[in-house]
Amino acid sequence: MKKFLALLLTIMLIVTGMPFVAGAQTLTPVLTANEGRLATNSYYATTIKSYLYENGDGTFTRVEYTGEDIVVETYSSAYVLLSQKTLAMELPIWGGFYAGTNYNFIVEGQTNYNEDDSVEVFRVIKYSKDWTRLGSTGLYGANTYIPFDAGSLRMAEYGDMLYVRTAHEMYESGDGLHHQANVTFSVKMSTMEITDSYHNVSTSGYGYASHSFNQFIGIDGSTIIAADHGDAYPRSVALFKYSKAAGDDTFTSSCTLVNALPIYGGTGDNFTGVYLNGFGISDSAYLIAGKSILQDGSQDSSSTRNIFVTVTSKSDFSSNGTSVKWLTNYAADSGINISAPQLVKIGGNKFAMLWTEDGVLKYAFID
Repeated sequence: MKKFLALLLTIMLIVTGMPFVAGAQTLTPVLTANEGRLATNSYYATTIKSYLYENGDGTFTRVEYTGEDIVVETYSSAYVLLSQKTLAMELPIWGGFYAGTNYNFIVEGQTNYNEDDSVEVFRVIKYSKDWTRLGSTGLYGANTYIPFDAGSLRMAEYGDMLYVRTAHEMYESGDGLHHQANVTFSVKMSTMEITDSYHNVSTSGYGYASHSFNQFIGIDGSTIIAADHGDAYPRSVALFKYSKAAGDDTFTSSCTLVNALPIYGGTGDNFTGVYLNGFGISDSAYLIAGKSILQDGSQDSSSTRNIFVTVTSKSDFSSNGTSVKWLTNYAADSGINISAPQLVKIGGNKFAMLWTEDGVLKYAFID
């Protein structure tokens, strides 16, 4: 229950912008305009700016990018602000944050308009749990024109390895355009070395998606699982299973792709009517949560989105082993504004789904 309450507070902060109950305190929380920033439009995701995680002593830590710097605030179990510090950005573009088991990590980046392979386009910064800077490592060039462009960033860890999955706009291609895709790389946490990366144009057989408008990564046992919102190659809510086990210095290998939710429309059409915002691993299945119009060509950009979750069986990792469950069923012309949902794991096979409808918080429990 304690863990669920912490996660519930995370959702309330990110989705609804609910303020903390400050109580009697001398410190004042830093205010931002990040409310609802996980779903700024109907085409692609943005990097996550607001985080809240639970510490082992019952306190909570808020990490938030303000648009200028990074605020770190710790709250008591009664949500009284106990401490506050500000971290300066080291590179100009915010990527994301990850609260690891033993360390905290922040990823930042910078543009590379000259397509110079000596430019550090991604930087991973390692902190102790009490926020002492311990080191950093960088990915240079990496076929990256603009890091994090039209996507998000998420991380996962296994053993000594940290896995980063995000997006980038790539170097100019033969058609004169800068195409967008996902990018994945791994960091050995003990030495802060980048041990592997996959950032060139490829196929879904290697975990590549273009365009990729949202990125997720997780570890199931020792299996690397990832998900992307693809509008071209593939044009689907894409679920990837890597054949190489987590923990090695390299992760690049063949992948099995499941088109968990095929998307109607022409290859590369940026409009998909889909927005993803949740990824979960249960004891028996992989779940991807989002909102979408019906993918049969009958609805358009003005249609109401409904909440869905795709469920792919671990024992049948295939299209046949995948089903789509709809949690809402509003008519296309209902005019209801539904936010992208948050998927919160409560136990091995129990999740809470949270979203807003015209600003009102809604939730459902699913198994």
